[in-house]
Amino acid sequence: MTRTRIKYLFICSCMLWTSVTYGVAVSIYSPSNIPAIQFAARDLQQALEQQGSHAGIVPISKIPEKQEQTQFLLGLAQDHLLMQRLQAAGGQLPGSMTPEGYAIRLTRRDDLVTIWGIGADTTGAMYAGLALAETIAQDGIQGIEESDCRPYIGKRGLKINVPLDARTPAYADCGDAAQQNMEVIWDIDFWKEHLDAMARHRYNTITMWNAHPFPSMVKVPDYPEVALDDVKIADIHWREWFPKNAGRGGARGVTDDILKNLKTIKKISIEEKIAFWREVMQYAHDRGIEFHIITWNIFVWGADGKYGITHSVDNKITIDYLRKSVRSLFETYPLLAGIGVTAGERMPRLTPDQKEQWLWKTYGLGVMDAKKVFPDRKIRFIHRYWMSKIPDITKHFEGFDEDITFNFNTTTLQELKKFRRHVDNSF
Repeated sequence: MTRTRIKYLFICSCMLWTSVTYGVAVSIYSPSNIPAIQFAARDLQQALEQQGSHAGIVPISKIPEKQEQTQFLLGLAQDHLLMQRLQAAGGQLPGSMTPEGYAIRLTRRDDLVTIWGIGADTTGAMYAGLALAETIAQDGIQGIEESDCRPYIGKRGLKINVPLDARTPAYADCGDAAQQNMEVIWDIDFWKEHLDAMARHRYNTITMWNAHPFPSMVKVPDYPEVALDDVKIADIHWREWFPKNAGRGGARGVTDDILKNLKTIKKISIEEKIAFWREVMQYAHDRGIEFHIITWNIFVWGADGKYGITHSVDNKITIDYLRKSVRSLFETYPLLAGIGVTAGERMPRLTPDQKEQWLWKTYGLGVMDAKKVFPDRKIRFIHRYWMSKIPDITKHFEGFDEDITFNFNTTTLQELKKFRRHVDNSF
């Protein structure tokens, strides 16, 4: 074939794409009851309209037998009717697909051009739609090519330190920035924008870090007065406070100066707070994002002094309170994917064995209590390898059942090397 003929075929192909795209109606067929796919369909619709097409989103159940236009189909590989349509149109079925994977297919039958985005699951179908939208926005519809995609890294996440309240800060919220962020943290529009951006960049995990989140997030049946209404900041001069209180492993994150100068910025009951975080976690779920909560230890800000709760590692009331708080967290939030801990932030002079024994009695048994209530629930437990030792961690947490995924979290290259040496010596 001569170069002239190749060039001619390429120009004809571009003219075909142009004729069926620019200035005409384009339909995007997708499951109307799956929010993740609908999110991608809206991005795809916007990309098409920016290119000059009139795009409409239509339930996938309403695909007509024959039409003369360009159409997009977003759906699942498990949809047998959709796969039959793909085969009938002359398209190649996707091969073996891993979770969050997807396939892009192009078919042309008579005057109908169909672009297929097929996901291994709902998140995969969402990624297919987002990929199509990005291609169209950058290269136009003529840039779409057939492909099979799968994640290279299974868990792709972001860590965010969340200052819930001056009484339940993240870790070192000793400044104006953290205090101002507290209002943002309780703004659902912030979370929607943040989670949308995560989904578009293919993140599927978020870890929300707070030293002691329970008073701002749950109402523990045996300790109801611990739950905090409203959102408060500390209205103090932080430049004066900082030199006297910063550091010390975060132990002075909530001082008398802070508690005496609280200012309410949002009137909200604990029941409304729970409804808020359920909405956040549902929205994350609808973007293919798992939600985790991770703490430092030992902190009981917001609960200190109530029912005899203290920061003492030997306080049996504190141990019971934390264990029941962990259980209540999973009971309250069905979409919470996991919880994590840090050993040693406020455990001076304790051995790794003592730290891990305390963590098992509180967080470990709290998770096991939740599993008794929800035996089929999958839970991820993340243990930050910090100021502890792996043999002590594994000894105390060997009681977890097989439905609890246990992950180590290392924080430095030196710790990672120690972890690898221990694992290498264990097999």
